[in-house]
Amino acid sequence: MTPSLLAKSGDLLGRLLAAINDGRYENGAIRNRPTGLWSLVAAPKIKQYLEDVFEESTEEGKEKAILVRSAVEDFEVEVLTVMDHLPKAYIHGDFNEQNILVDDEDDKDFELAVIDFGDISYSPRVFDIAIANRKGNRGASRGGGQQNRPPPQQQANPSGQQQSNREEYAPRGGGQQNRPPPQQQANPSGQQQSNREEYAPRGGGQQNRPPPQQQANPSGQQQSNREEYAPRGGGGGYQQPRAGFNQGGDNRNREHPSGSGGGGRGGFNRRGHQGGRGGGFQQPQGGAPAGETPRMPSSVVHKALLPSKHVQPEHLKTFPVLANFYRIAVSDIVVQHYDVTISSSSSSSSSSHHQSQGEKKKQPARAQAPSTSADVSGAEEAMAALAIVDEKAELFIKKFSPEIFAAFQKDHPGYFTNSSTIYDGYKALYSVRLLPILPEQEFLQKALIQGRERTFKVKIKHVERIDLSAANDFFEQKVSEIPERVFSVLEIIFKRLITDAGYTAFQRKYFDVGGERENFRNIYDLVRGFLCGVRQTQFGLALNVHLKATAIISKSFKRLDHLVASLLGLNDARELEQRMPLKFYQLAKVNETIKSLVIYVCHGQKMNFKVAKLTNEKPERYQFEYSENKSSPPRMITTYEYFRLKYPNVKINPRLPMVMLTKKKTYMPLDLCLIKDVHFLSTRLLAEDTDVQSKLLTFSTLSPTVYFNSTHKIVNQIAAGGGEGNKAAEVKRDFGLEQFSLEAVRLNAHQLNEPMVHNTRPFDRFYEPQKEEVKFAVVCLDPDVQLNKLKGFVEEMVREATSKGLKMKNIRGLMTVGWEEIGCAQDVEQKCGQIDRSGGLNYVFFVFPSVLRGYTARNGSASTKEIYNIVKHIFDQKLGLMSQGINSKNVKRTPKGFFNNFLLKTNGKMDGINTAIDERTLKSIRNVDPASMMVVGVDVFHPGSTDEVQSSIAAAIGSYDKGFTRYSASIRVQKKENKDREMIVQIGDMMGELLLQYKKQNGGRFPTAIFIFRDGVSEGQLDKLRTIELKAIEAAVSRVIGPSKTPTKLSLICVQKRHHTRFAYAEAKLFTDRFGNQKALNVPKGTVVDSMIVDPDNEEFYLASHDSPLGTTKPTKYIKIRDDLRLSMTDLQNFCNYACYQCVRTRSPISIPTAIRYADLCAYRSGAHIKVVNAEPSYGRIANAEERERKIISDLNEAVKVNEKLKHKLYYS
Repeated sequence: MTPSLLAKSGDLLGRLLAAINDGRYENGAIRNRPTGLWSLVAAPKIKQYLEDVFEESTEEGKEKAILVRSAVEDFEVEVLTVMDHLPKAYIHGDFNEQNILVDDEDDKDFELAVIDFGDISYSPRVFDIAIANRKGNRGASRGGGQQNRPPPQQQANPSGQQQSNREEYAPRGGGQQNRPPPQQQANPSGQQQSNREEYAPRGGGQQNRPPPQQQANPSGQQQSNREEYAPRGGGGGYQQPRAGFNQGGDNRNREHPSGSGGGGRGGFNRRGHQGGRGGGFQQPQGGAPAGETPRMPSSVVHKALLPSKHVQPEHLKTFPVLANFYRIAVSDIVVQHYDVTISSSSSSSSSSHHQSQGEKKKQPARAQAPSTSADVSGAEEAMAALAIVDEKAELFIKKFSPEIFAAFQKDHPGYFTNSSTIYDGYKALYSVRLLPILPEQEFLQKALIQGRERTFKVKIKHVERIDLSAANDFFEQKVSEIPERVFSVLEIIFKRLITDAGYTAFQRKYFDVGGERENFRNIYDLVRGFLCGVRQTQFGLALNVHLKATAIISKSFKRLDHLVASLLGLNDARELEQRMPLKFYQLAKVNETIKSLVIYVCHGQKMNFKVAKLTNEKPERYQFEYSENKSSPPRMITTYEYFRLKYPNVKINPRLPMVMLTKKKTYMPLDLCLIKDVHFLSTRLLAEDTDVQSKLLTFSTLSPTVYFNSTHKIVNQIAAGGGEGNKAAEVKRDFGLEQFSLEAVRLNAHQLNEPMVHNTRPFDRFYEPQKEEVKFAVVCLDPDVQLNKLKGFVEEMVREATSKGLKMKNIRGLMTVGWEEIGCAQDVEQKCGQIDRSGGLNYVFFVFPSVLRGYTARNGSASTKEIYNIVKHIFDQKLGLMSQGINSKNVKRTPKGFFNNFLLKTNGKMDGINTAIDERTLKSIRNVDPASMMVVGVDVFHPGSTDEVQSSIAAAIGSYDKGFTRYSASIRVQKKENKDREMIVQIGDMMGELLLQYKKQNGGRFPTAIFIFRDGVSEGQLDKLRTIELKAIEAAVSRVIGPSKTPTKLSLICVQKRHHTRFAYAEAKLFTDRFGNQKALNVPKGTVVDSMIVDPDNEEFYLASHDSPLGTTKPTKYIKIRDDLRLSMTDLQNFCNYACYQCVRTRSPISIPTAIRYADLCAYRSGAHIKVVNAEPSYGRIANAEERERKIISDLNEAVKVNEKLKHKLYYS
């Protein structure tokens, strides 16, 4: 196919489509003909033929099948879901080079003709373009004009690093697009560059785009040449890029000017801010040549210093992988440990933590302190007040300890001249030599804190000598363990090196807040970072580095009023005053983000404050008591009058809301508050905002090559250090960090044989459909759902269920409930009580709104999530009916293949079996008899720090059938603050319940073996697991089963999913995605690593039981605690792998044992029950929080036990 032939072909296709769609041609038979196999609509059917086309038993065949399956699934999600909205026409249906006739291509006026109209259909116009371009000439997939694009040109790239020339096309462009190729010049940096382009999805006019030009980048840092185009631009136009050099640092964070050409409201720049109306695009900085393949970084093979706890069979076929572990070695030196205690001096404590009466009166506004309960004595009240003061003082000291101690070091340089020291920022100081001070000595130290000079006591006390040679002695097998304080010293050393390298610490993680970031909602910036820890492995101590991402308030916000306006979807703060007073849910939405935000004010002395919340109080109305001097009587004054009197040059808007500050409940005008430093979003907000979660997940999903090259870069940055007077080399030398490997460890992995599993394909019938007919009702809680849409959804659901062997019948029609009719649990219970349960009703589907929406009911406010919890509570505990939620967006527009997953839960909840491991596979494991074994999953769910009820929920799930597909549940509630927090106090009673349920379901027989998977226990708690829980389980088994000639065999495996280990092929195995980019495959499912990176103290291994199509494989860690079955390590690994199959939520294996997943879901569902019960009035009347919790725990240990009808079913799935 020559360029001239391609151009002629495009012209022919355009004329052909115009001719048969000019209104004169109409054919009802073609318009209404059934979809043929060759239509693109039928593309999903390709998946059922993959195993016949490709030999998936081979690596090459498997990779090709994965690629095709991925492309088809993307087509289902991205095209078929919007097909009803695409313009349709009569199309040829098979326009390709095989159906084109050419008379004489040598003649420049040659003619073309098209044949084979057998596949003509009435379909989306874009289908003909897609078929014509399948050879790789991807055109404007939704555009209406012609596109002529010569191939990208490429010049030198001496860097040796990966570059991408990815291009994405204008899916909704309406005019002609003529785009010359990107040009590329030299990149001597040695770092990765991206030339990704994104096109204007809604541009309406012509777009003429000259190519991106690239100049030199001597920085040695990564650059991005990604282009982002104005998504709402209306005109054409091209914006000239910035030119120049990148003189160091990351080039991806610069703001680009927005698209010009039309003016007004169009394009967005790199950080998401609006620019002018002109379509157009933004030219990126940087550039990259294409064509290089992704590569893994260099790695190193280390010698095992300690033997493995188990012997690997010789027949295993191994392959090399990389793990994110970097070896470190320390010298035999002694580190001196000092305790540092900082407190307010007696002379300055009042000034540091209290204010005089005159100062109090000068506050702009002040909230009144809450009154104390009448039953509290005066002494108790005084003690409580002192405790609050002490707690606040401690928090103050903790926050400013680094600044205070830095002032101490500056004023006493003689103590630190001859010795390197590292301070942990609060309590511990480490030195390589004894300091020239007394063993315990106290100093008075002045420091400038928040603009004021304050005096503190600094007490330094020598605690102990920490001999780092203990690490070397352990690996030489001279001692049995490495003291924990050795790890503490090493982690403090690395914290110093990391912060010196320019990273910002937050919640034991480190983020590059000045580096690569991505704007979200014009409010947040997503930033990358990592966490790390020192681990003991077979090859020595190692630094485990794992990448993380989080969200911060965008650095573009300098004023708090601008941030508040953006959070409420307003253009500026002036609109905010027109919305006053704000509704409850608006305040709640803003306060989720700004709570604890550090701000500062400059109307007087510059001072820092922390925000408590936004309020509806206004400066023109809020009054407080004020005296101009000590002799004048107090009078009431508004905040607005106060500022006019005290700060006449400071202008505030009297009608904007005010924020309450944490300090003394002071109120501050919103437009005076300036945002200080970096503000990380709270863990709670990240957990509850599903949109932010989803965006963060996408942002942090990195392929294996990107992931390991990123950790490689981080480790090298840590080793190199940075900052003023770089002391990285000095710190490493003085503290004995003699070796720090800059390369990841390379080791061997092996793959387990895949079990024989029945009915695993998406369109398969269920292995064992529920025999009882599902007689259901549908309740819709979203008033935006049209009745005909809901009716069609239900009819399609029944048809799909029938095709899978599941009998369903709607016996109650469709019931709609107005969202405003529900305000509390009683309302939901009343509405649910109106459902006629006669006729064998056994299932209820609820349709919930697709987003969390605040609403005002007669009793307050609630959200979709709260109503969902109430519904589940009523049906699980009071009505004993199975229920299932449906997101209303899936009713309004049902994605292709939606019911394939949705009905898995329906069948599973009703005791059906979706997929099943062949019984012969289970019996192939020596000493395992599935017919007499119970598999148990145990987990503990802890509440968040801001939850009202601080009770932990323990759930144990036990199987009672020979296929390990049916489970019963036992649940207990316990105080979160028990001394052994993760240990389950009532595990014995829970195990007894499961044994009795097993006996009931198996004709009076108890199991002869119990295999327990225990989740949520760290390495430091393994001894307690052995001495507390295992002993309680043994006692329960003995008590319930009684004396027996053959004692019940117990196996206990600790399962850890919250670790930070990742591994990937040592040499990248590549596939080509749908954009033509080469990407690295993850390791296959069933991959096991049981050497080198494992802890030599434990019998443990890592298993990746699942497929990982995205990101980098996260394996699950298994630690053997006890095994009466005496399984070989290979058999144990196989059994753990088999245990990850048969989850009712999917037909594929999951990353953890199914029993653990069910325990996790059950505990989480019980947490929803607790929240509902806690909101009931009977508990709300108990003022004392501890008493209320005792009452709740007492009641919940009965109430959390679900209705007997559901107890042995997967109601929580």
